[in-house]
Amino acid sequence: LDKVVIIHGNVSESESKSYILDECIVCHLDSTLTVDPSHENVRVKGRLHGTIDDIIYGDLIVIEHAVHHVE
Repeated sequence: LDKVVIIHGNVSESESKSYILDECIVCHLDSTLTVDPSHENVRVKGRLHGTIDDIIYGDLIVIEHAVHHVE
């Protein structure tokens, strides 16, 4: 927890400020960014926060302050 991680995955769902990747990871974007709805696969860098229980997806890993990561 509280470590910076880089992850990538297929977008299962997106809202204005977050992605759900591979139906198991929710990435809350940094407040200065918005979701690009054309992305089907993303790579993000952010802080690993923990897990939450979601009604639809079950347990989700939470990444906060995420930014799009380009190598």
